[in-house]
Amino acid sequence: MSNIETAITVLEEQIKEILTVCEWATKTGFDSTKYFSRKIRDFYGRRPKKIIIEKKLELIEKVLSQSGNETFQWVAGETGFENDNALGQFVNRHTDKSLTQLKTECQNRVSKQSVKTECQNRVSKQSVKTMFSLFVSCLFLRYCRNELIDN
Repeated sequence: MSNIETAITVLEEQIKEILTVCEWATKTGFDSTKYFSRKIRDFYGRRPKKIIIEKKLELIEKVLSQSGNETFQWVAGETGFENDNALGQFVNRHTDKSLTQLKTECQNRVSKQSVKTECQNRVSKQSVKTMFSLFVSCLFLRYCRNELIDN
């Protein structure tokens, strides 16, 4: 695997430390930032700075969704920002949202995902017989609905 193919892995593993395309290129083993940028654009179809921003936002969203009652200063430390002001400016610049808005969205997303996972777990625990009876019930309801519509 070439260096360019592992570039995203390097970025994800060191996202707190990598602030610029130049730092990313160096950590990936490239001497020329310009050459690295061209290779990234050719390989991933996006500018390297955009990829850094996307990965930082992914990390911020992950930490926010798991932060509970932690302060934004704590979130800033966990995501590689100097303080909560720097974190807030970054989030606002790239999402047009405040930290509070983004945290609420992230935690709501996690709540919805938890409900979905719980439902999937319950369904997967159902026996084949129960699943068959549910299927038959659905068919019956569909038949009844069609009968009502036709009449």
